[in-house]
Amino acid sequence: MKDAIHEELQETKEKISEEIKRYLNKNYQSNIKSLKDISYDKENKEYLSNLETSCMSYDDVIKDICKKDSILEFASPDAIFFKNDIVYFIEFKNAKIFDKYNKEYRMKIKLKLVEGGCIGLYKLANLAGIAVEFSDIIKLKKKYLVVYNSDKATKNANNIRNHLRSKLAMQQYKGTYVEDINIISSTSFDSTYKSKNLWN
Repeated sequence: MKDAIHEELQETKEKISEEIKRYLNKNYQSNIKSLKDISYDKENKEYLSNLETSCMSYDDVIKDICKKDSILEFASPDAIFFKNDIVYFIEFKNAKIFDKYNKEYRMKIKLKLVEGGCIGLYKLANLAGIAVEFSDIIKLKKKYLVVYNSDKATKNANNIRNHLRSKLAMQQYKGTYVEDINIISSTSFDSTYKSKNLWN
């Protein structure tokens, strides 16, 4: 009995993910961009990734939805992709996120996870015509990648200590809104995803 229920829940999660991706492919083709373009920091005129790998610019999608609904724009991660039954979010941060004085900055990263990662997906599911409860979106397997600028992460004792504190602060969401959170340097990110096809 338990196995049957688990299997049914698994199929539901996969269906939701598939339908959301299908909706994005149908309505937001123009928002499929290279990771390099998605990672661009306009303020500092810098790219956090050099990858030409295609991905969905999730931030642009959410901005469009909010505009059409005439509601205040809410926070959202930069990119989204789907692998198996898991929804992945990517947030590029071109700042010293491990600075002990940058608590507000880190809070914005968390807010993007909750608002974009849950409310945004819920809105997309509704737009795609999927009959879901908000609790179904919470139950989806989601992973959050926070990519920081390797050049701005100075390797000293204070930075390492703040790095660990930041990771611990983010980890409180692990197993709740998301299944896992990974804080990764831009160098490691490019190395990990250079040969992967994230959007097809």
